[in-house]
Amino acid sequence: MTRIDSPLPLVNTGAAGAGQAGRAAGPVTTVTLSDSPPNLARMTAGSIIAGVVIGRNQKGQTQIRTDHGMLSFRTQIALPAGAQLILQIQPTGSQIQVAILSITLPGPDGATGNAGPGAQPAGGGASVPVEAGPGAAGSFHLHELARQWPALAEALAALQIGGGPAGQLLQALVARPDAQIAPTLLFFMAALTNSDIRDWLKNELGRALSAAGRRDLVASLSSDLSELSRLANPSDDAEWRAFLLPLDDGERISQIRFFLKRQRSAVPAGDDQPATRFIFEVDLSRLGSLQFDGLAGGSRFDLMVRSHAPLPRDVQARISAIFTAAREEGRLSGDVGFQTVAKFAISPLESALDRDAGVVA
Repeated sequence: MTRIDSPLPLVNTGAAGAGQAGRAAGPVTTVTLSDSPPNLARMTAGSIIAGVVIGRNQKGQTQIRTDHGMLSFRTQIALPAGAQLILQIQPTGSQIQVAILSITLPGPDGATGNAGPGAQPAGGGASVPVEAGPGAAGSFHLHELARQWPALAEALAALQIGGGPAGQLLQALVARPDAQIAPTLLFFMAALTNSDIRDWLKNELGRALSAAGRRDLVASLSSDLSELSRLANPSDDAEWRAFLLPLDDGERISQIRFFLKRQRSAVPAGDDQPATRFIFEVDLSRLGSLQFDGLAGGSRFDLMVRSHAPLPRDVQARISAIFTAAREEGRLSGDVGFQTVAKFAISPLESALDRDAGVVA
């Protein structure tokens, strides 16, 4: 039996496995792409791709349909048609490699709704184990939601056609890289932590989407807001509070990942105020994935900036200048540093998703 140890859980969407998921032991599986679209070579290492298995070609290679085009690779894992994969581009040379981070198995009818007509199941070979785990069926969706928000994009398109106050309201929830980004993000964070604001949003948007003929989106958007709210409001104050915040960069809507935690142990002796640990993650088209890891407590503020590839000197200089200005305005001490790492050692998203799915690491 082939086992996959993945940062993301394996999920079975079939009737027998509904609501069950688990982690398996063993190395993460990495495969080399034999056929891939040209635009894939321009993507940065660490980029996440979602795809659906459509079967095998005449060469016996597994074929995956993605938003970036068709991918083909050889693997000993039996991937049935309709299985959904989350893939991550790996730092390599001339050949493109991807790590299989998670697999969502199709239901008894052999499809998840994305496989094309006539797709044949992958034959023979080892099977992918799916072990029982309480309440983790939605974890695959949450991992997708951490990168993109399809229901929000569809709702924006639907309400733009009809216009009106509800469309403007939905636009106001999406941050843009301009002077209004901070208040927009603060408003969205308030919506996730305040049940009254969240319920008002659901009602207003629900009525507008129904009037626009997209009642099918009401349940999806409402469910997504509830999922995001649970991540932002853990029952234990010692846990990470996770905020997945939509950002429109002019080409697509991606998700900013922002995490907060109180850390009393990090405060100097005699200071009754707990320190605030925050992590801010964003995926950029030119610089790749960035992680800003900060600790603010008492009169000190420290920041570590992590990236998968060395940041250009001018970018480091600009980040340092912004940090210094903020530190001086607050009359704080502290330092900023830069690290280049293959993988972010601190992953509050995984911790938050495991907590939400009921998985104990």
